[in-house]
Amino acid sequence: MQNPINHRLNQSQTGYVLVIGLLLLLVLTLIAVTSMQTTTMDFRMSANLARKSDSFQSAESGQEVVSDLLDEHIFEHGWTTGLTNSFPAGFAINDKDGDGNIDDLYEDNVSGESLTDATTFTQDATYNNSTNGEINADIAVLKTQVIPATGSGNTMLAGYQGLGKSAASSGTHMYFMIHSEGSAKGSAKNSTQGNFRAVVRN
Repeated sequence: MQNPINHRLNQSQTGYVLVIGLLLLLVLTLIAVTSMQTTTMDFRMSANLARKSDSFQSAESGQEVVSDLLDEHIFEHGWTTGLTNSFPAGFAINDKDGDGNIDDLYEDNVSGESLTDATTFTQDATYNNSTNGEINADIAVLKTQVIPATGSGNTMLAGYQGLGKSAASSGTHMYFMIHSEGSAKGSAKNSTQGNFRAVVRN
C-alpha cells in the first residue's frame, strides 16, 4: 500500500516539471532569436562594407581613367578620334555648353566653381564601370594653376586656351584637381580627390 505522504509529494511535484520545461524552452527561444538578430546584423554590416568598397573603387577608377587621358588630351589640344576611341566602356565626357561636342578639360573652370567647396563642382565626365549600372563615378576636373617650367620663356603665357598659347623652351606646367564621387547599390557613396600635373611642350 502507498504511503499517503509520498503520494501527496508526487502530486505536488508534477507541476514543477512542466514549469521548468517551459522556462528552458523560453530561454532557448530567446537565445535563438538573439542569435538570428546578430547574424542578420552581421550580414547587413558585411553588405554595407562591400557596397562602401564598391563606391570607393568606382571613385578611384574614375579618377584613374581621367588621369590616363588628360595628358594626351592636352598634348593633342583636344579630343582626337583616336583618343575618344580609346575611352573605356562606360566612360563619357559631358557636353556642358550644349554645342554638340564634348568639352575640353583643360579650359577655364566653370564660373562659380570653388576649389574648396565640392558642392560647387560641375560634373565633367561619368564612368559607369559595372554591367548592371549600379556602380558609377561622377568626375569633376578643375584647373588649379598654370606656371612656366624653370628656364622657360613666358611666351604668350596667359593660361592655356588652345593652339599657340604655351611657353617656349622648357614648357608650361598645368595643374589640375580631379574630384571623383563614386556611388554603388544601397546609396553607398565615396569620393576621392587627386592632383594632376601636365607638362605642355607644344
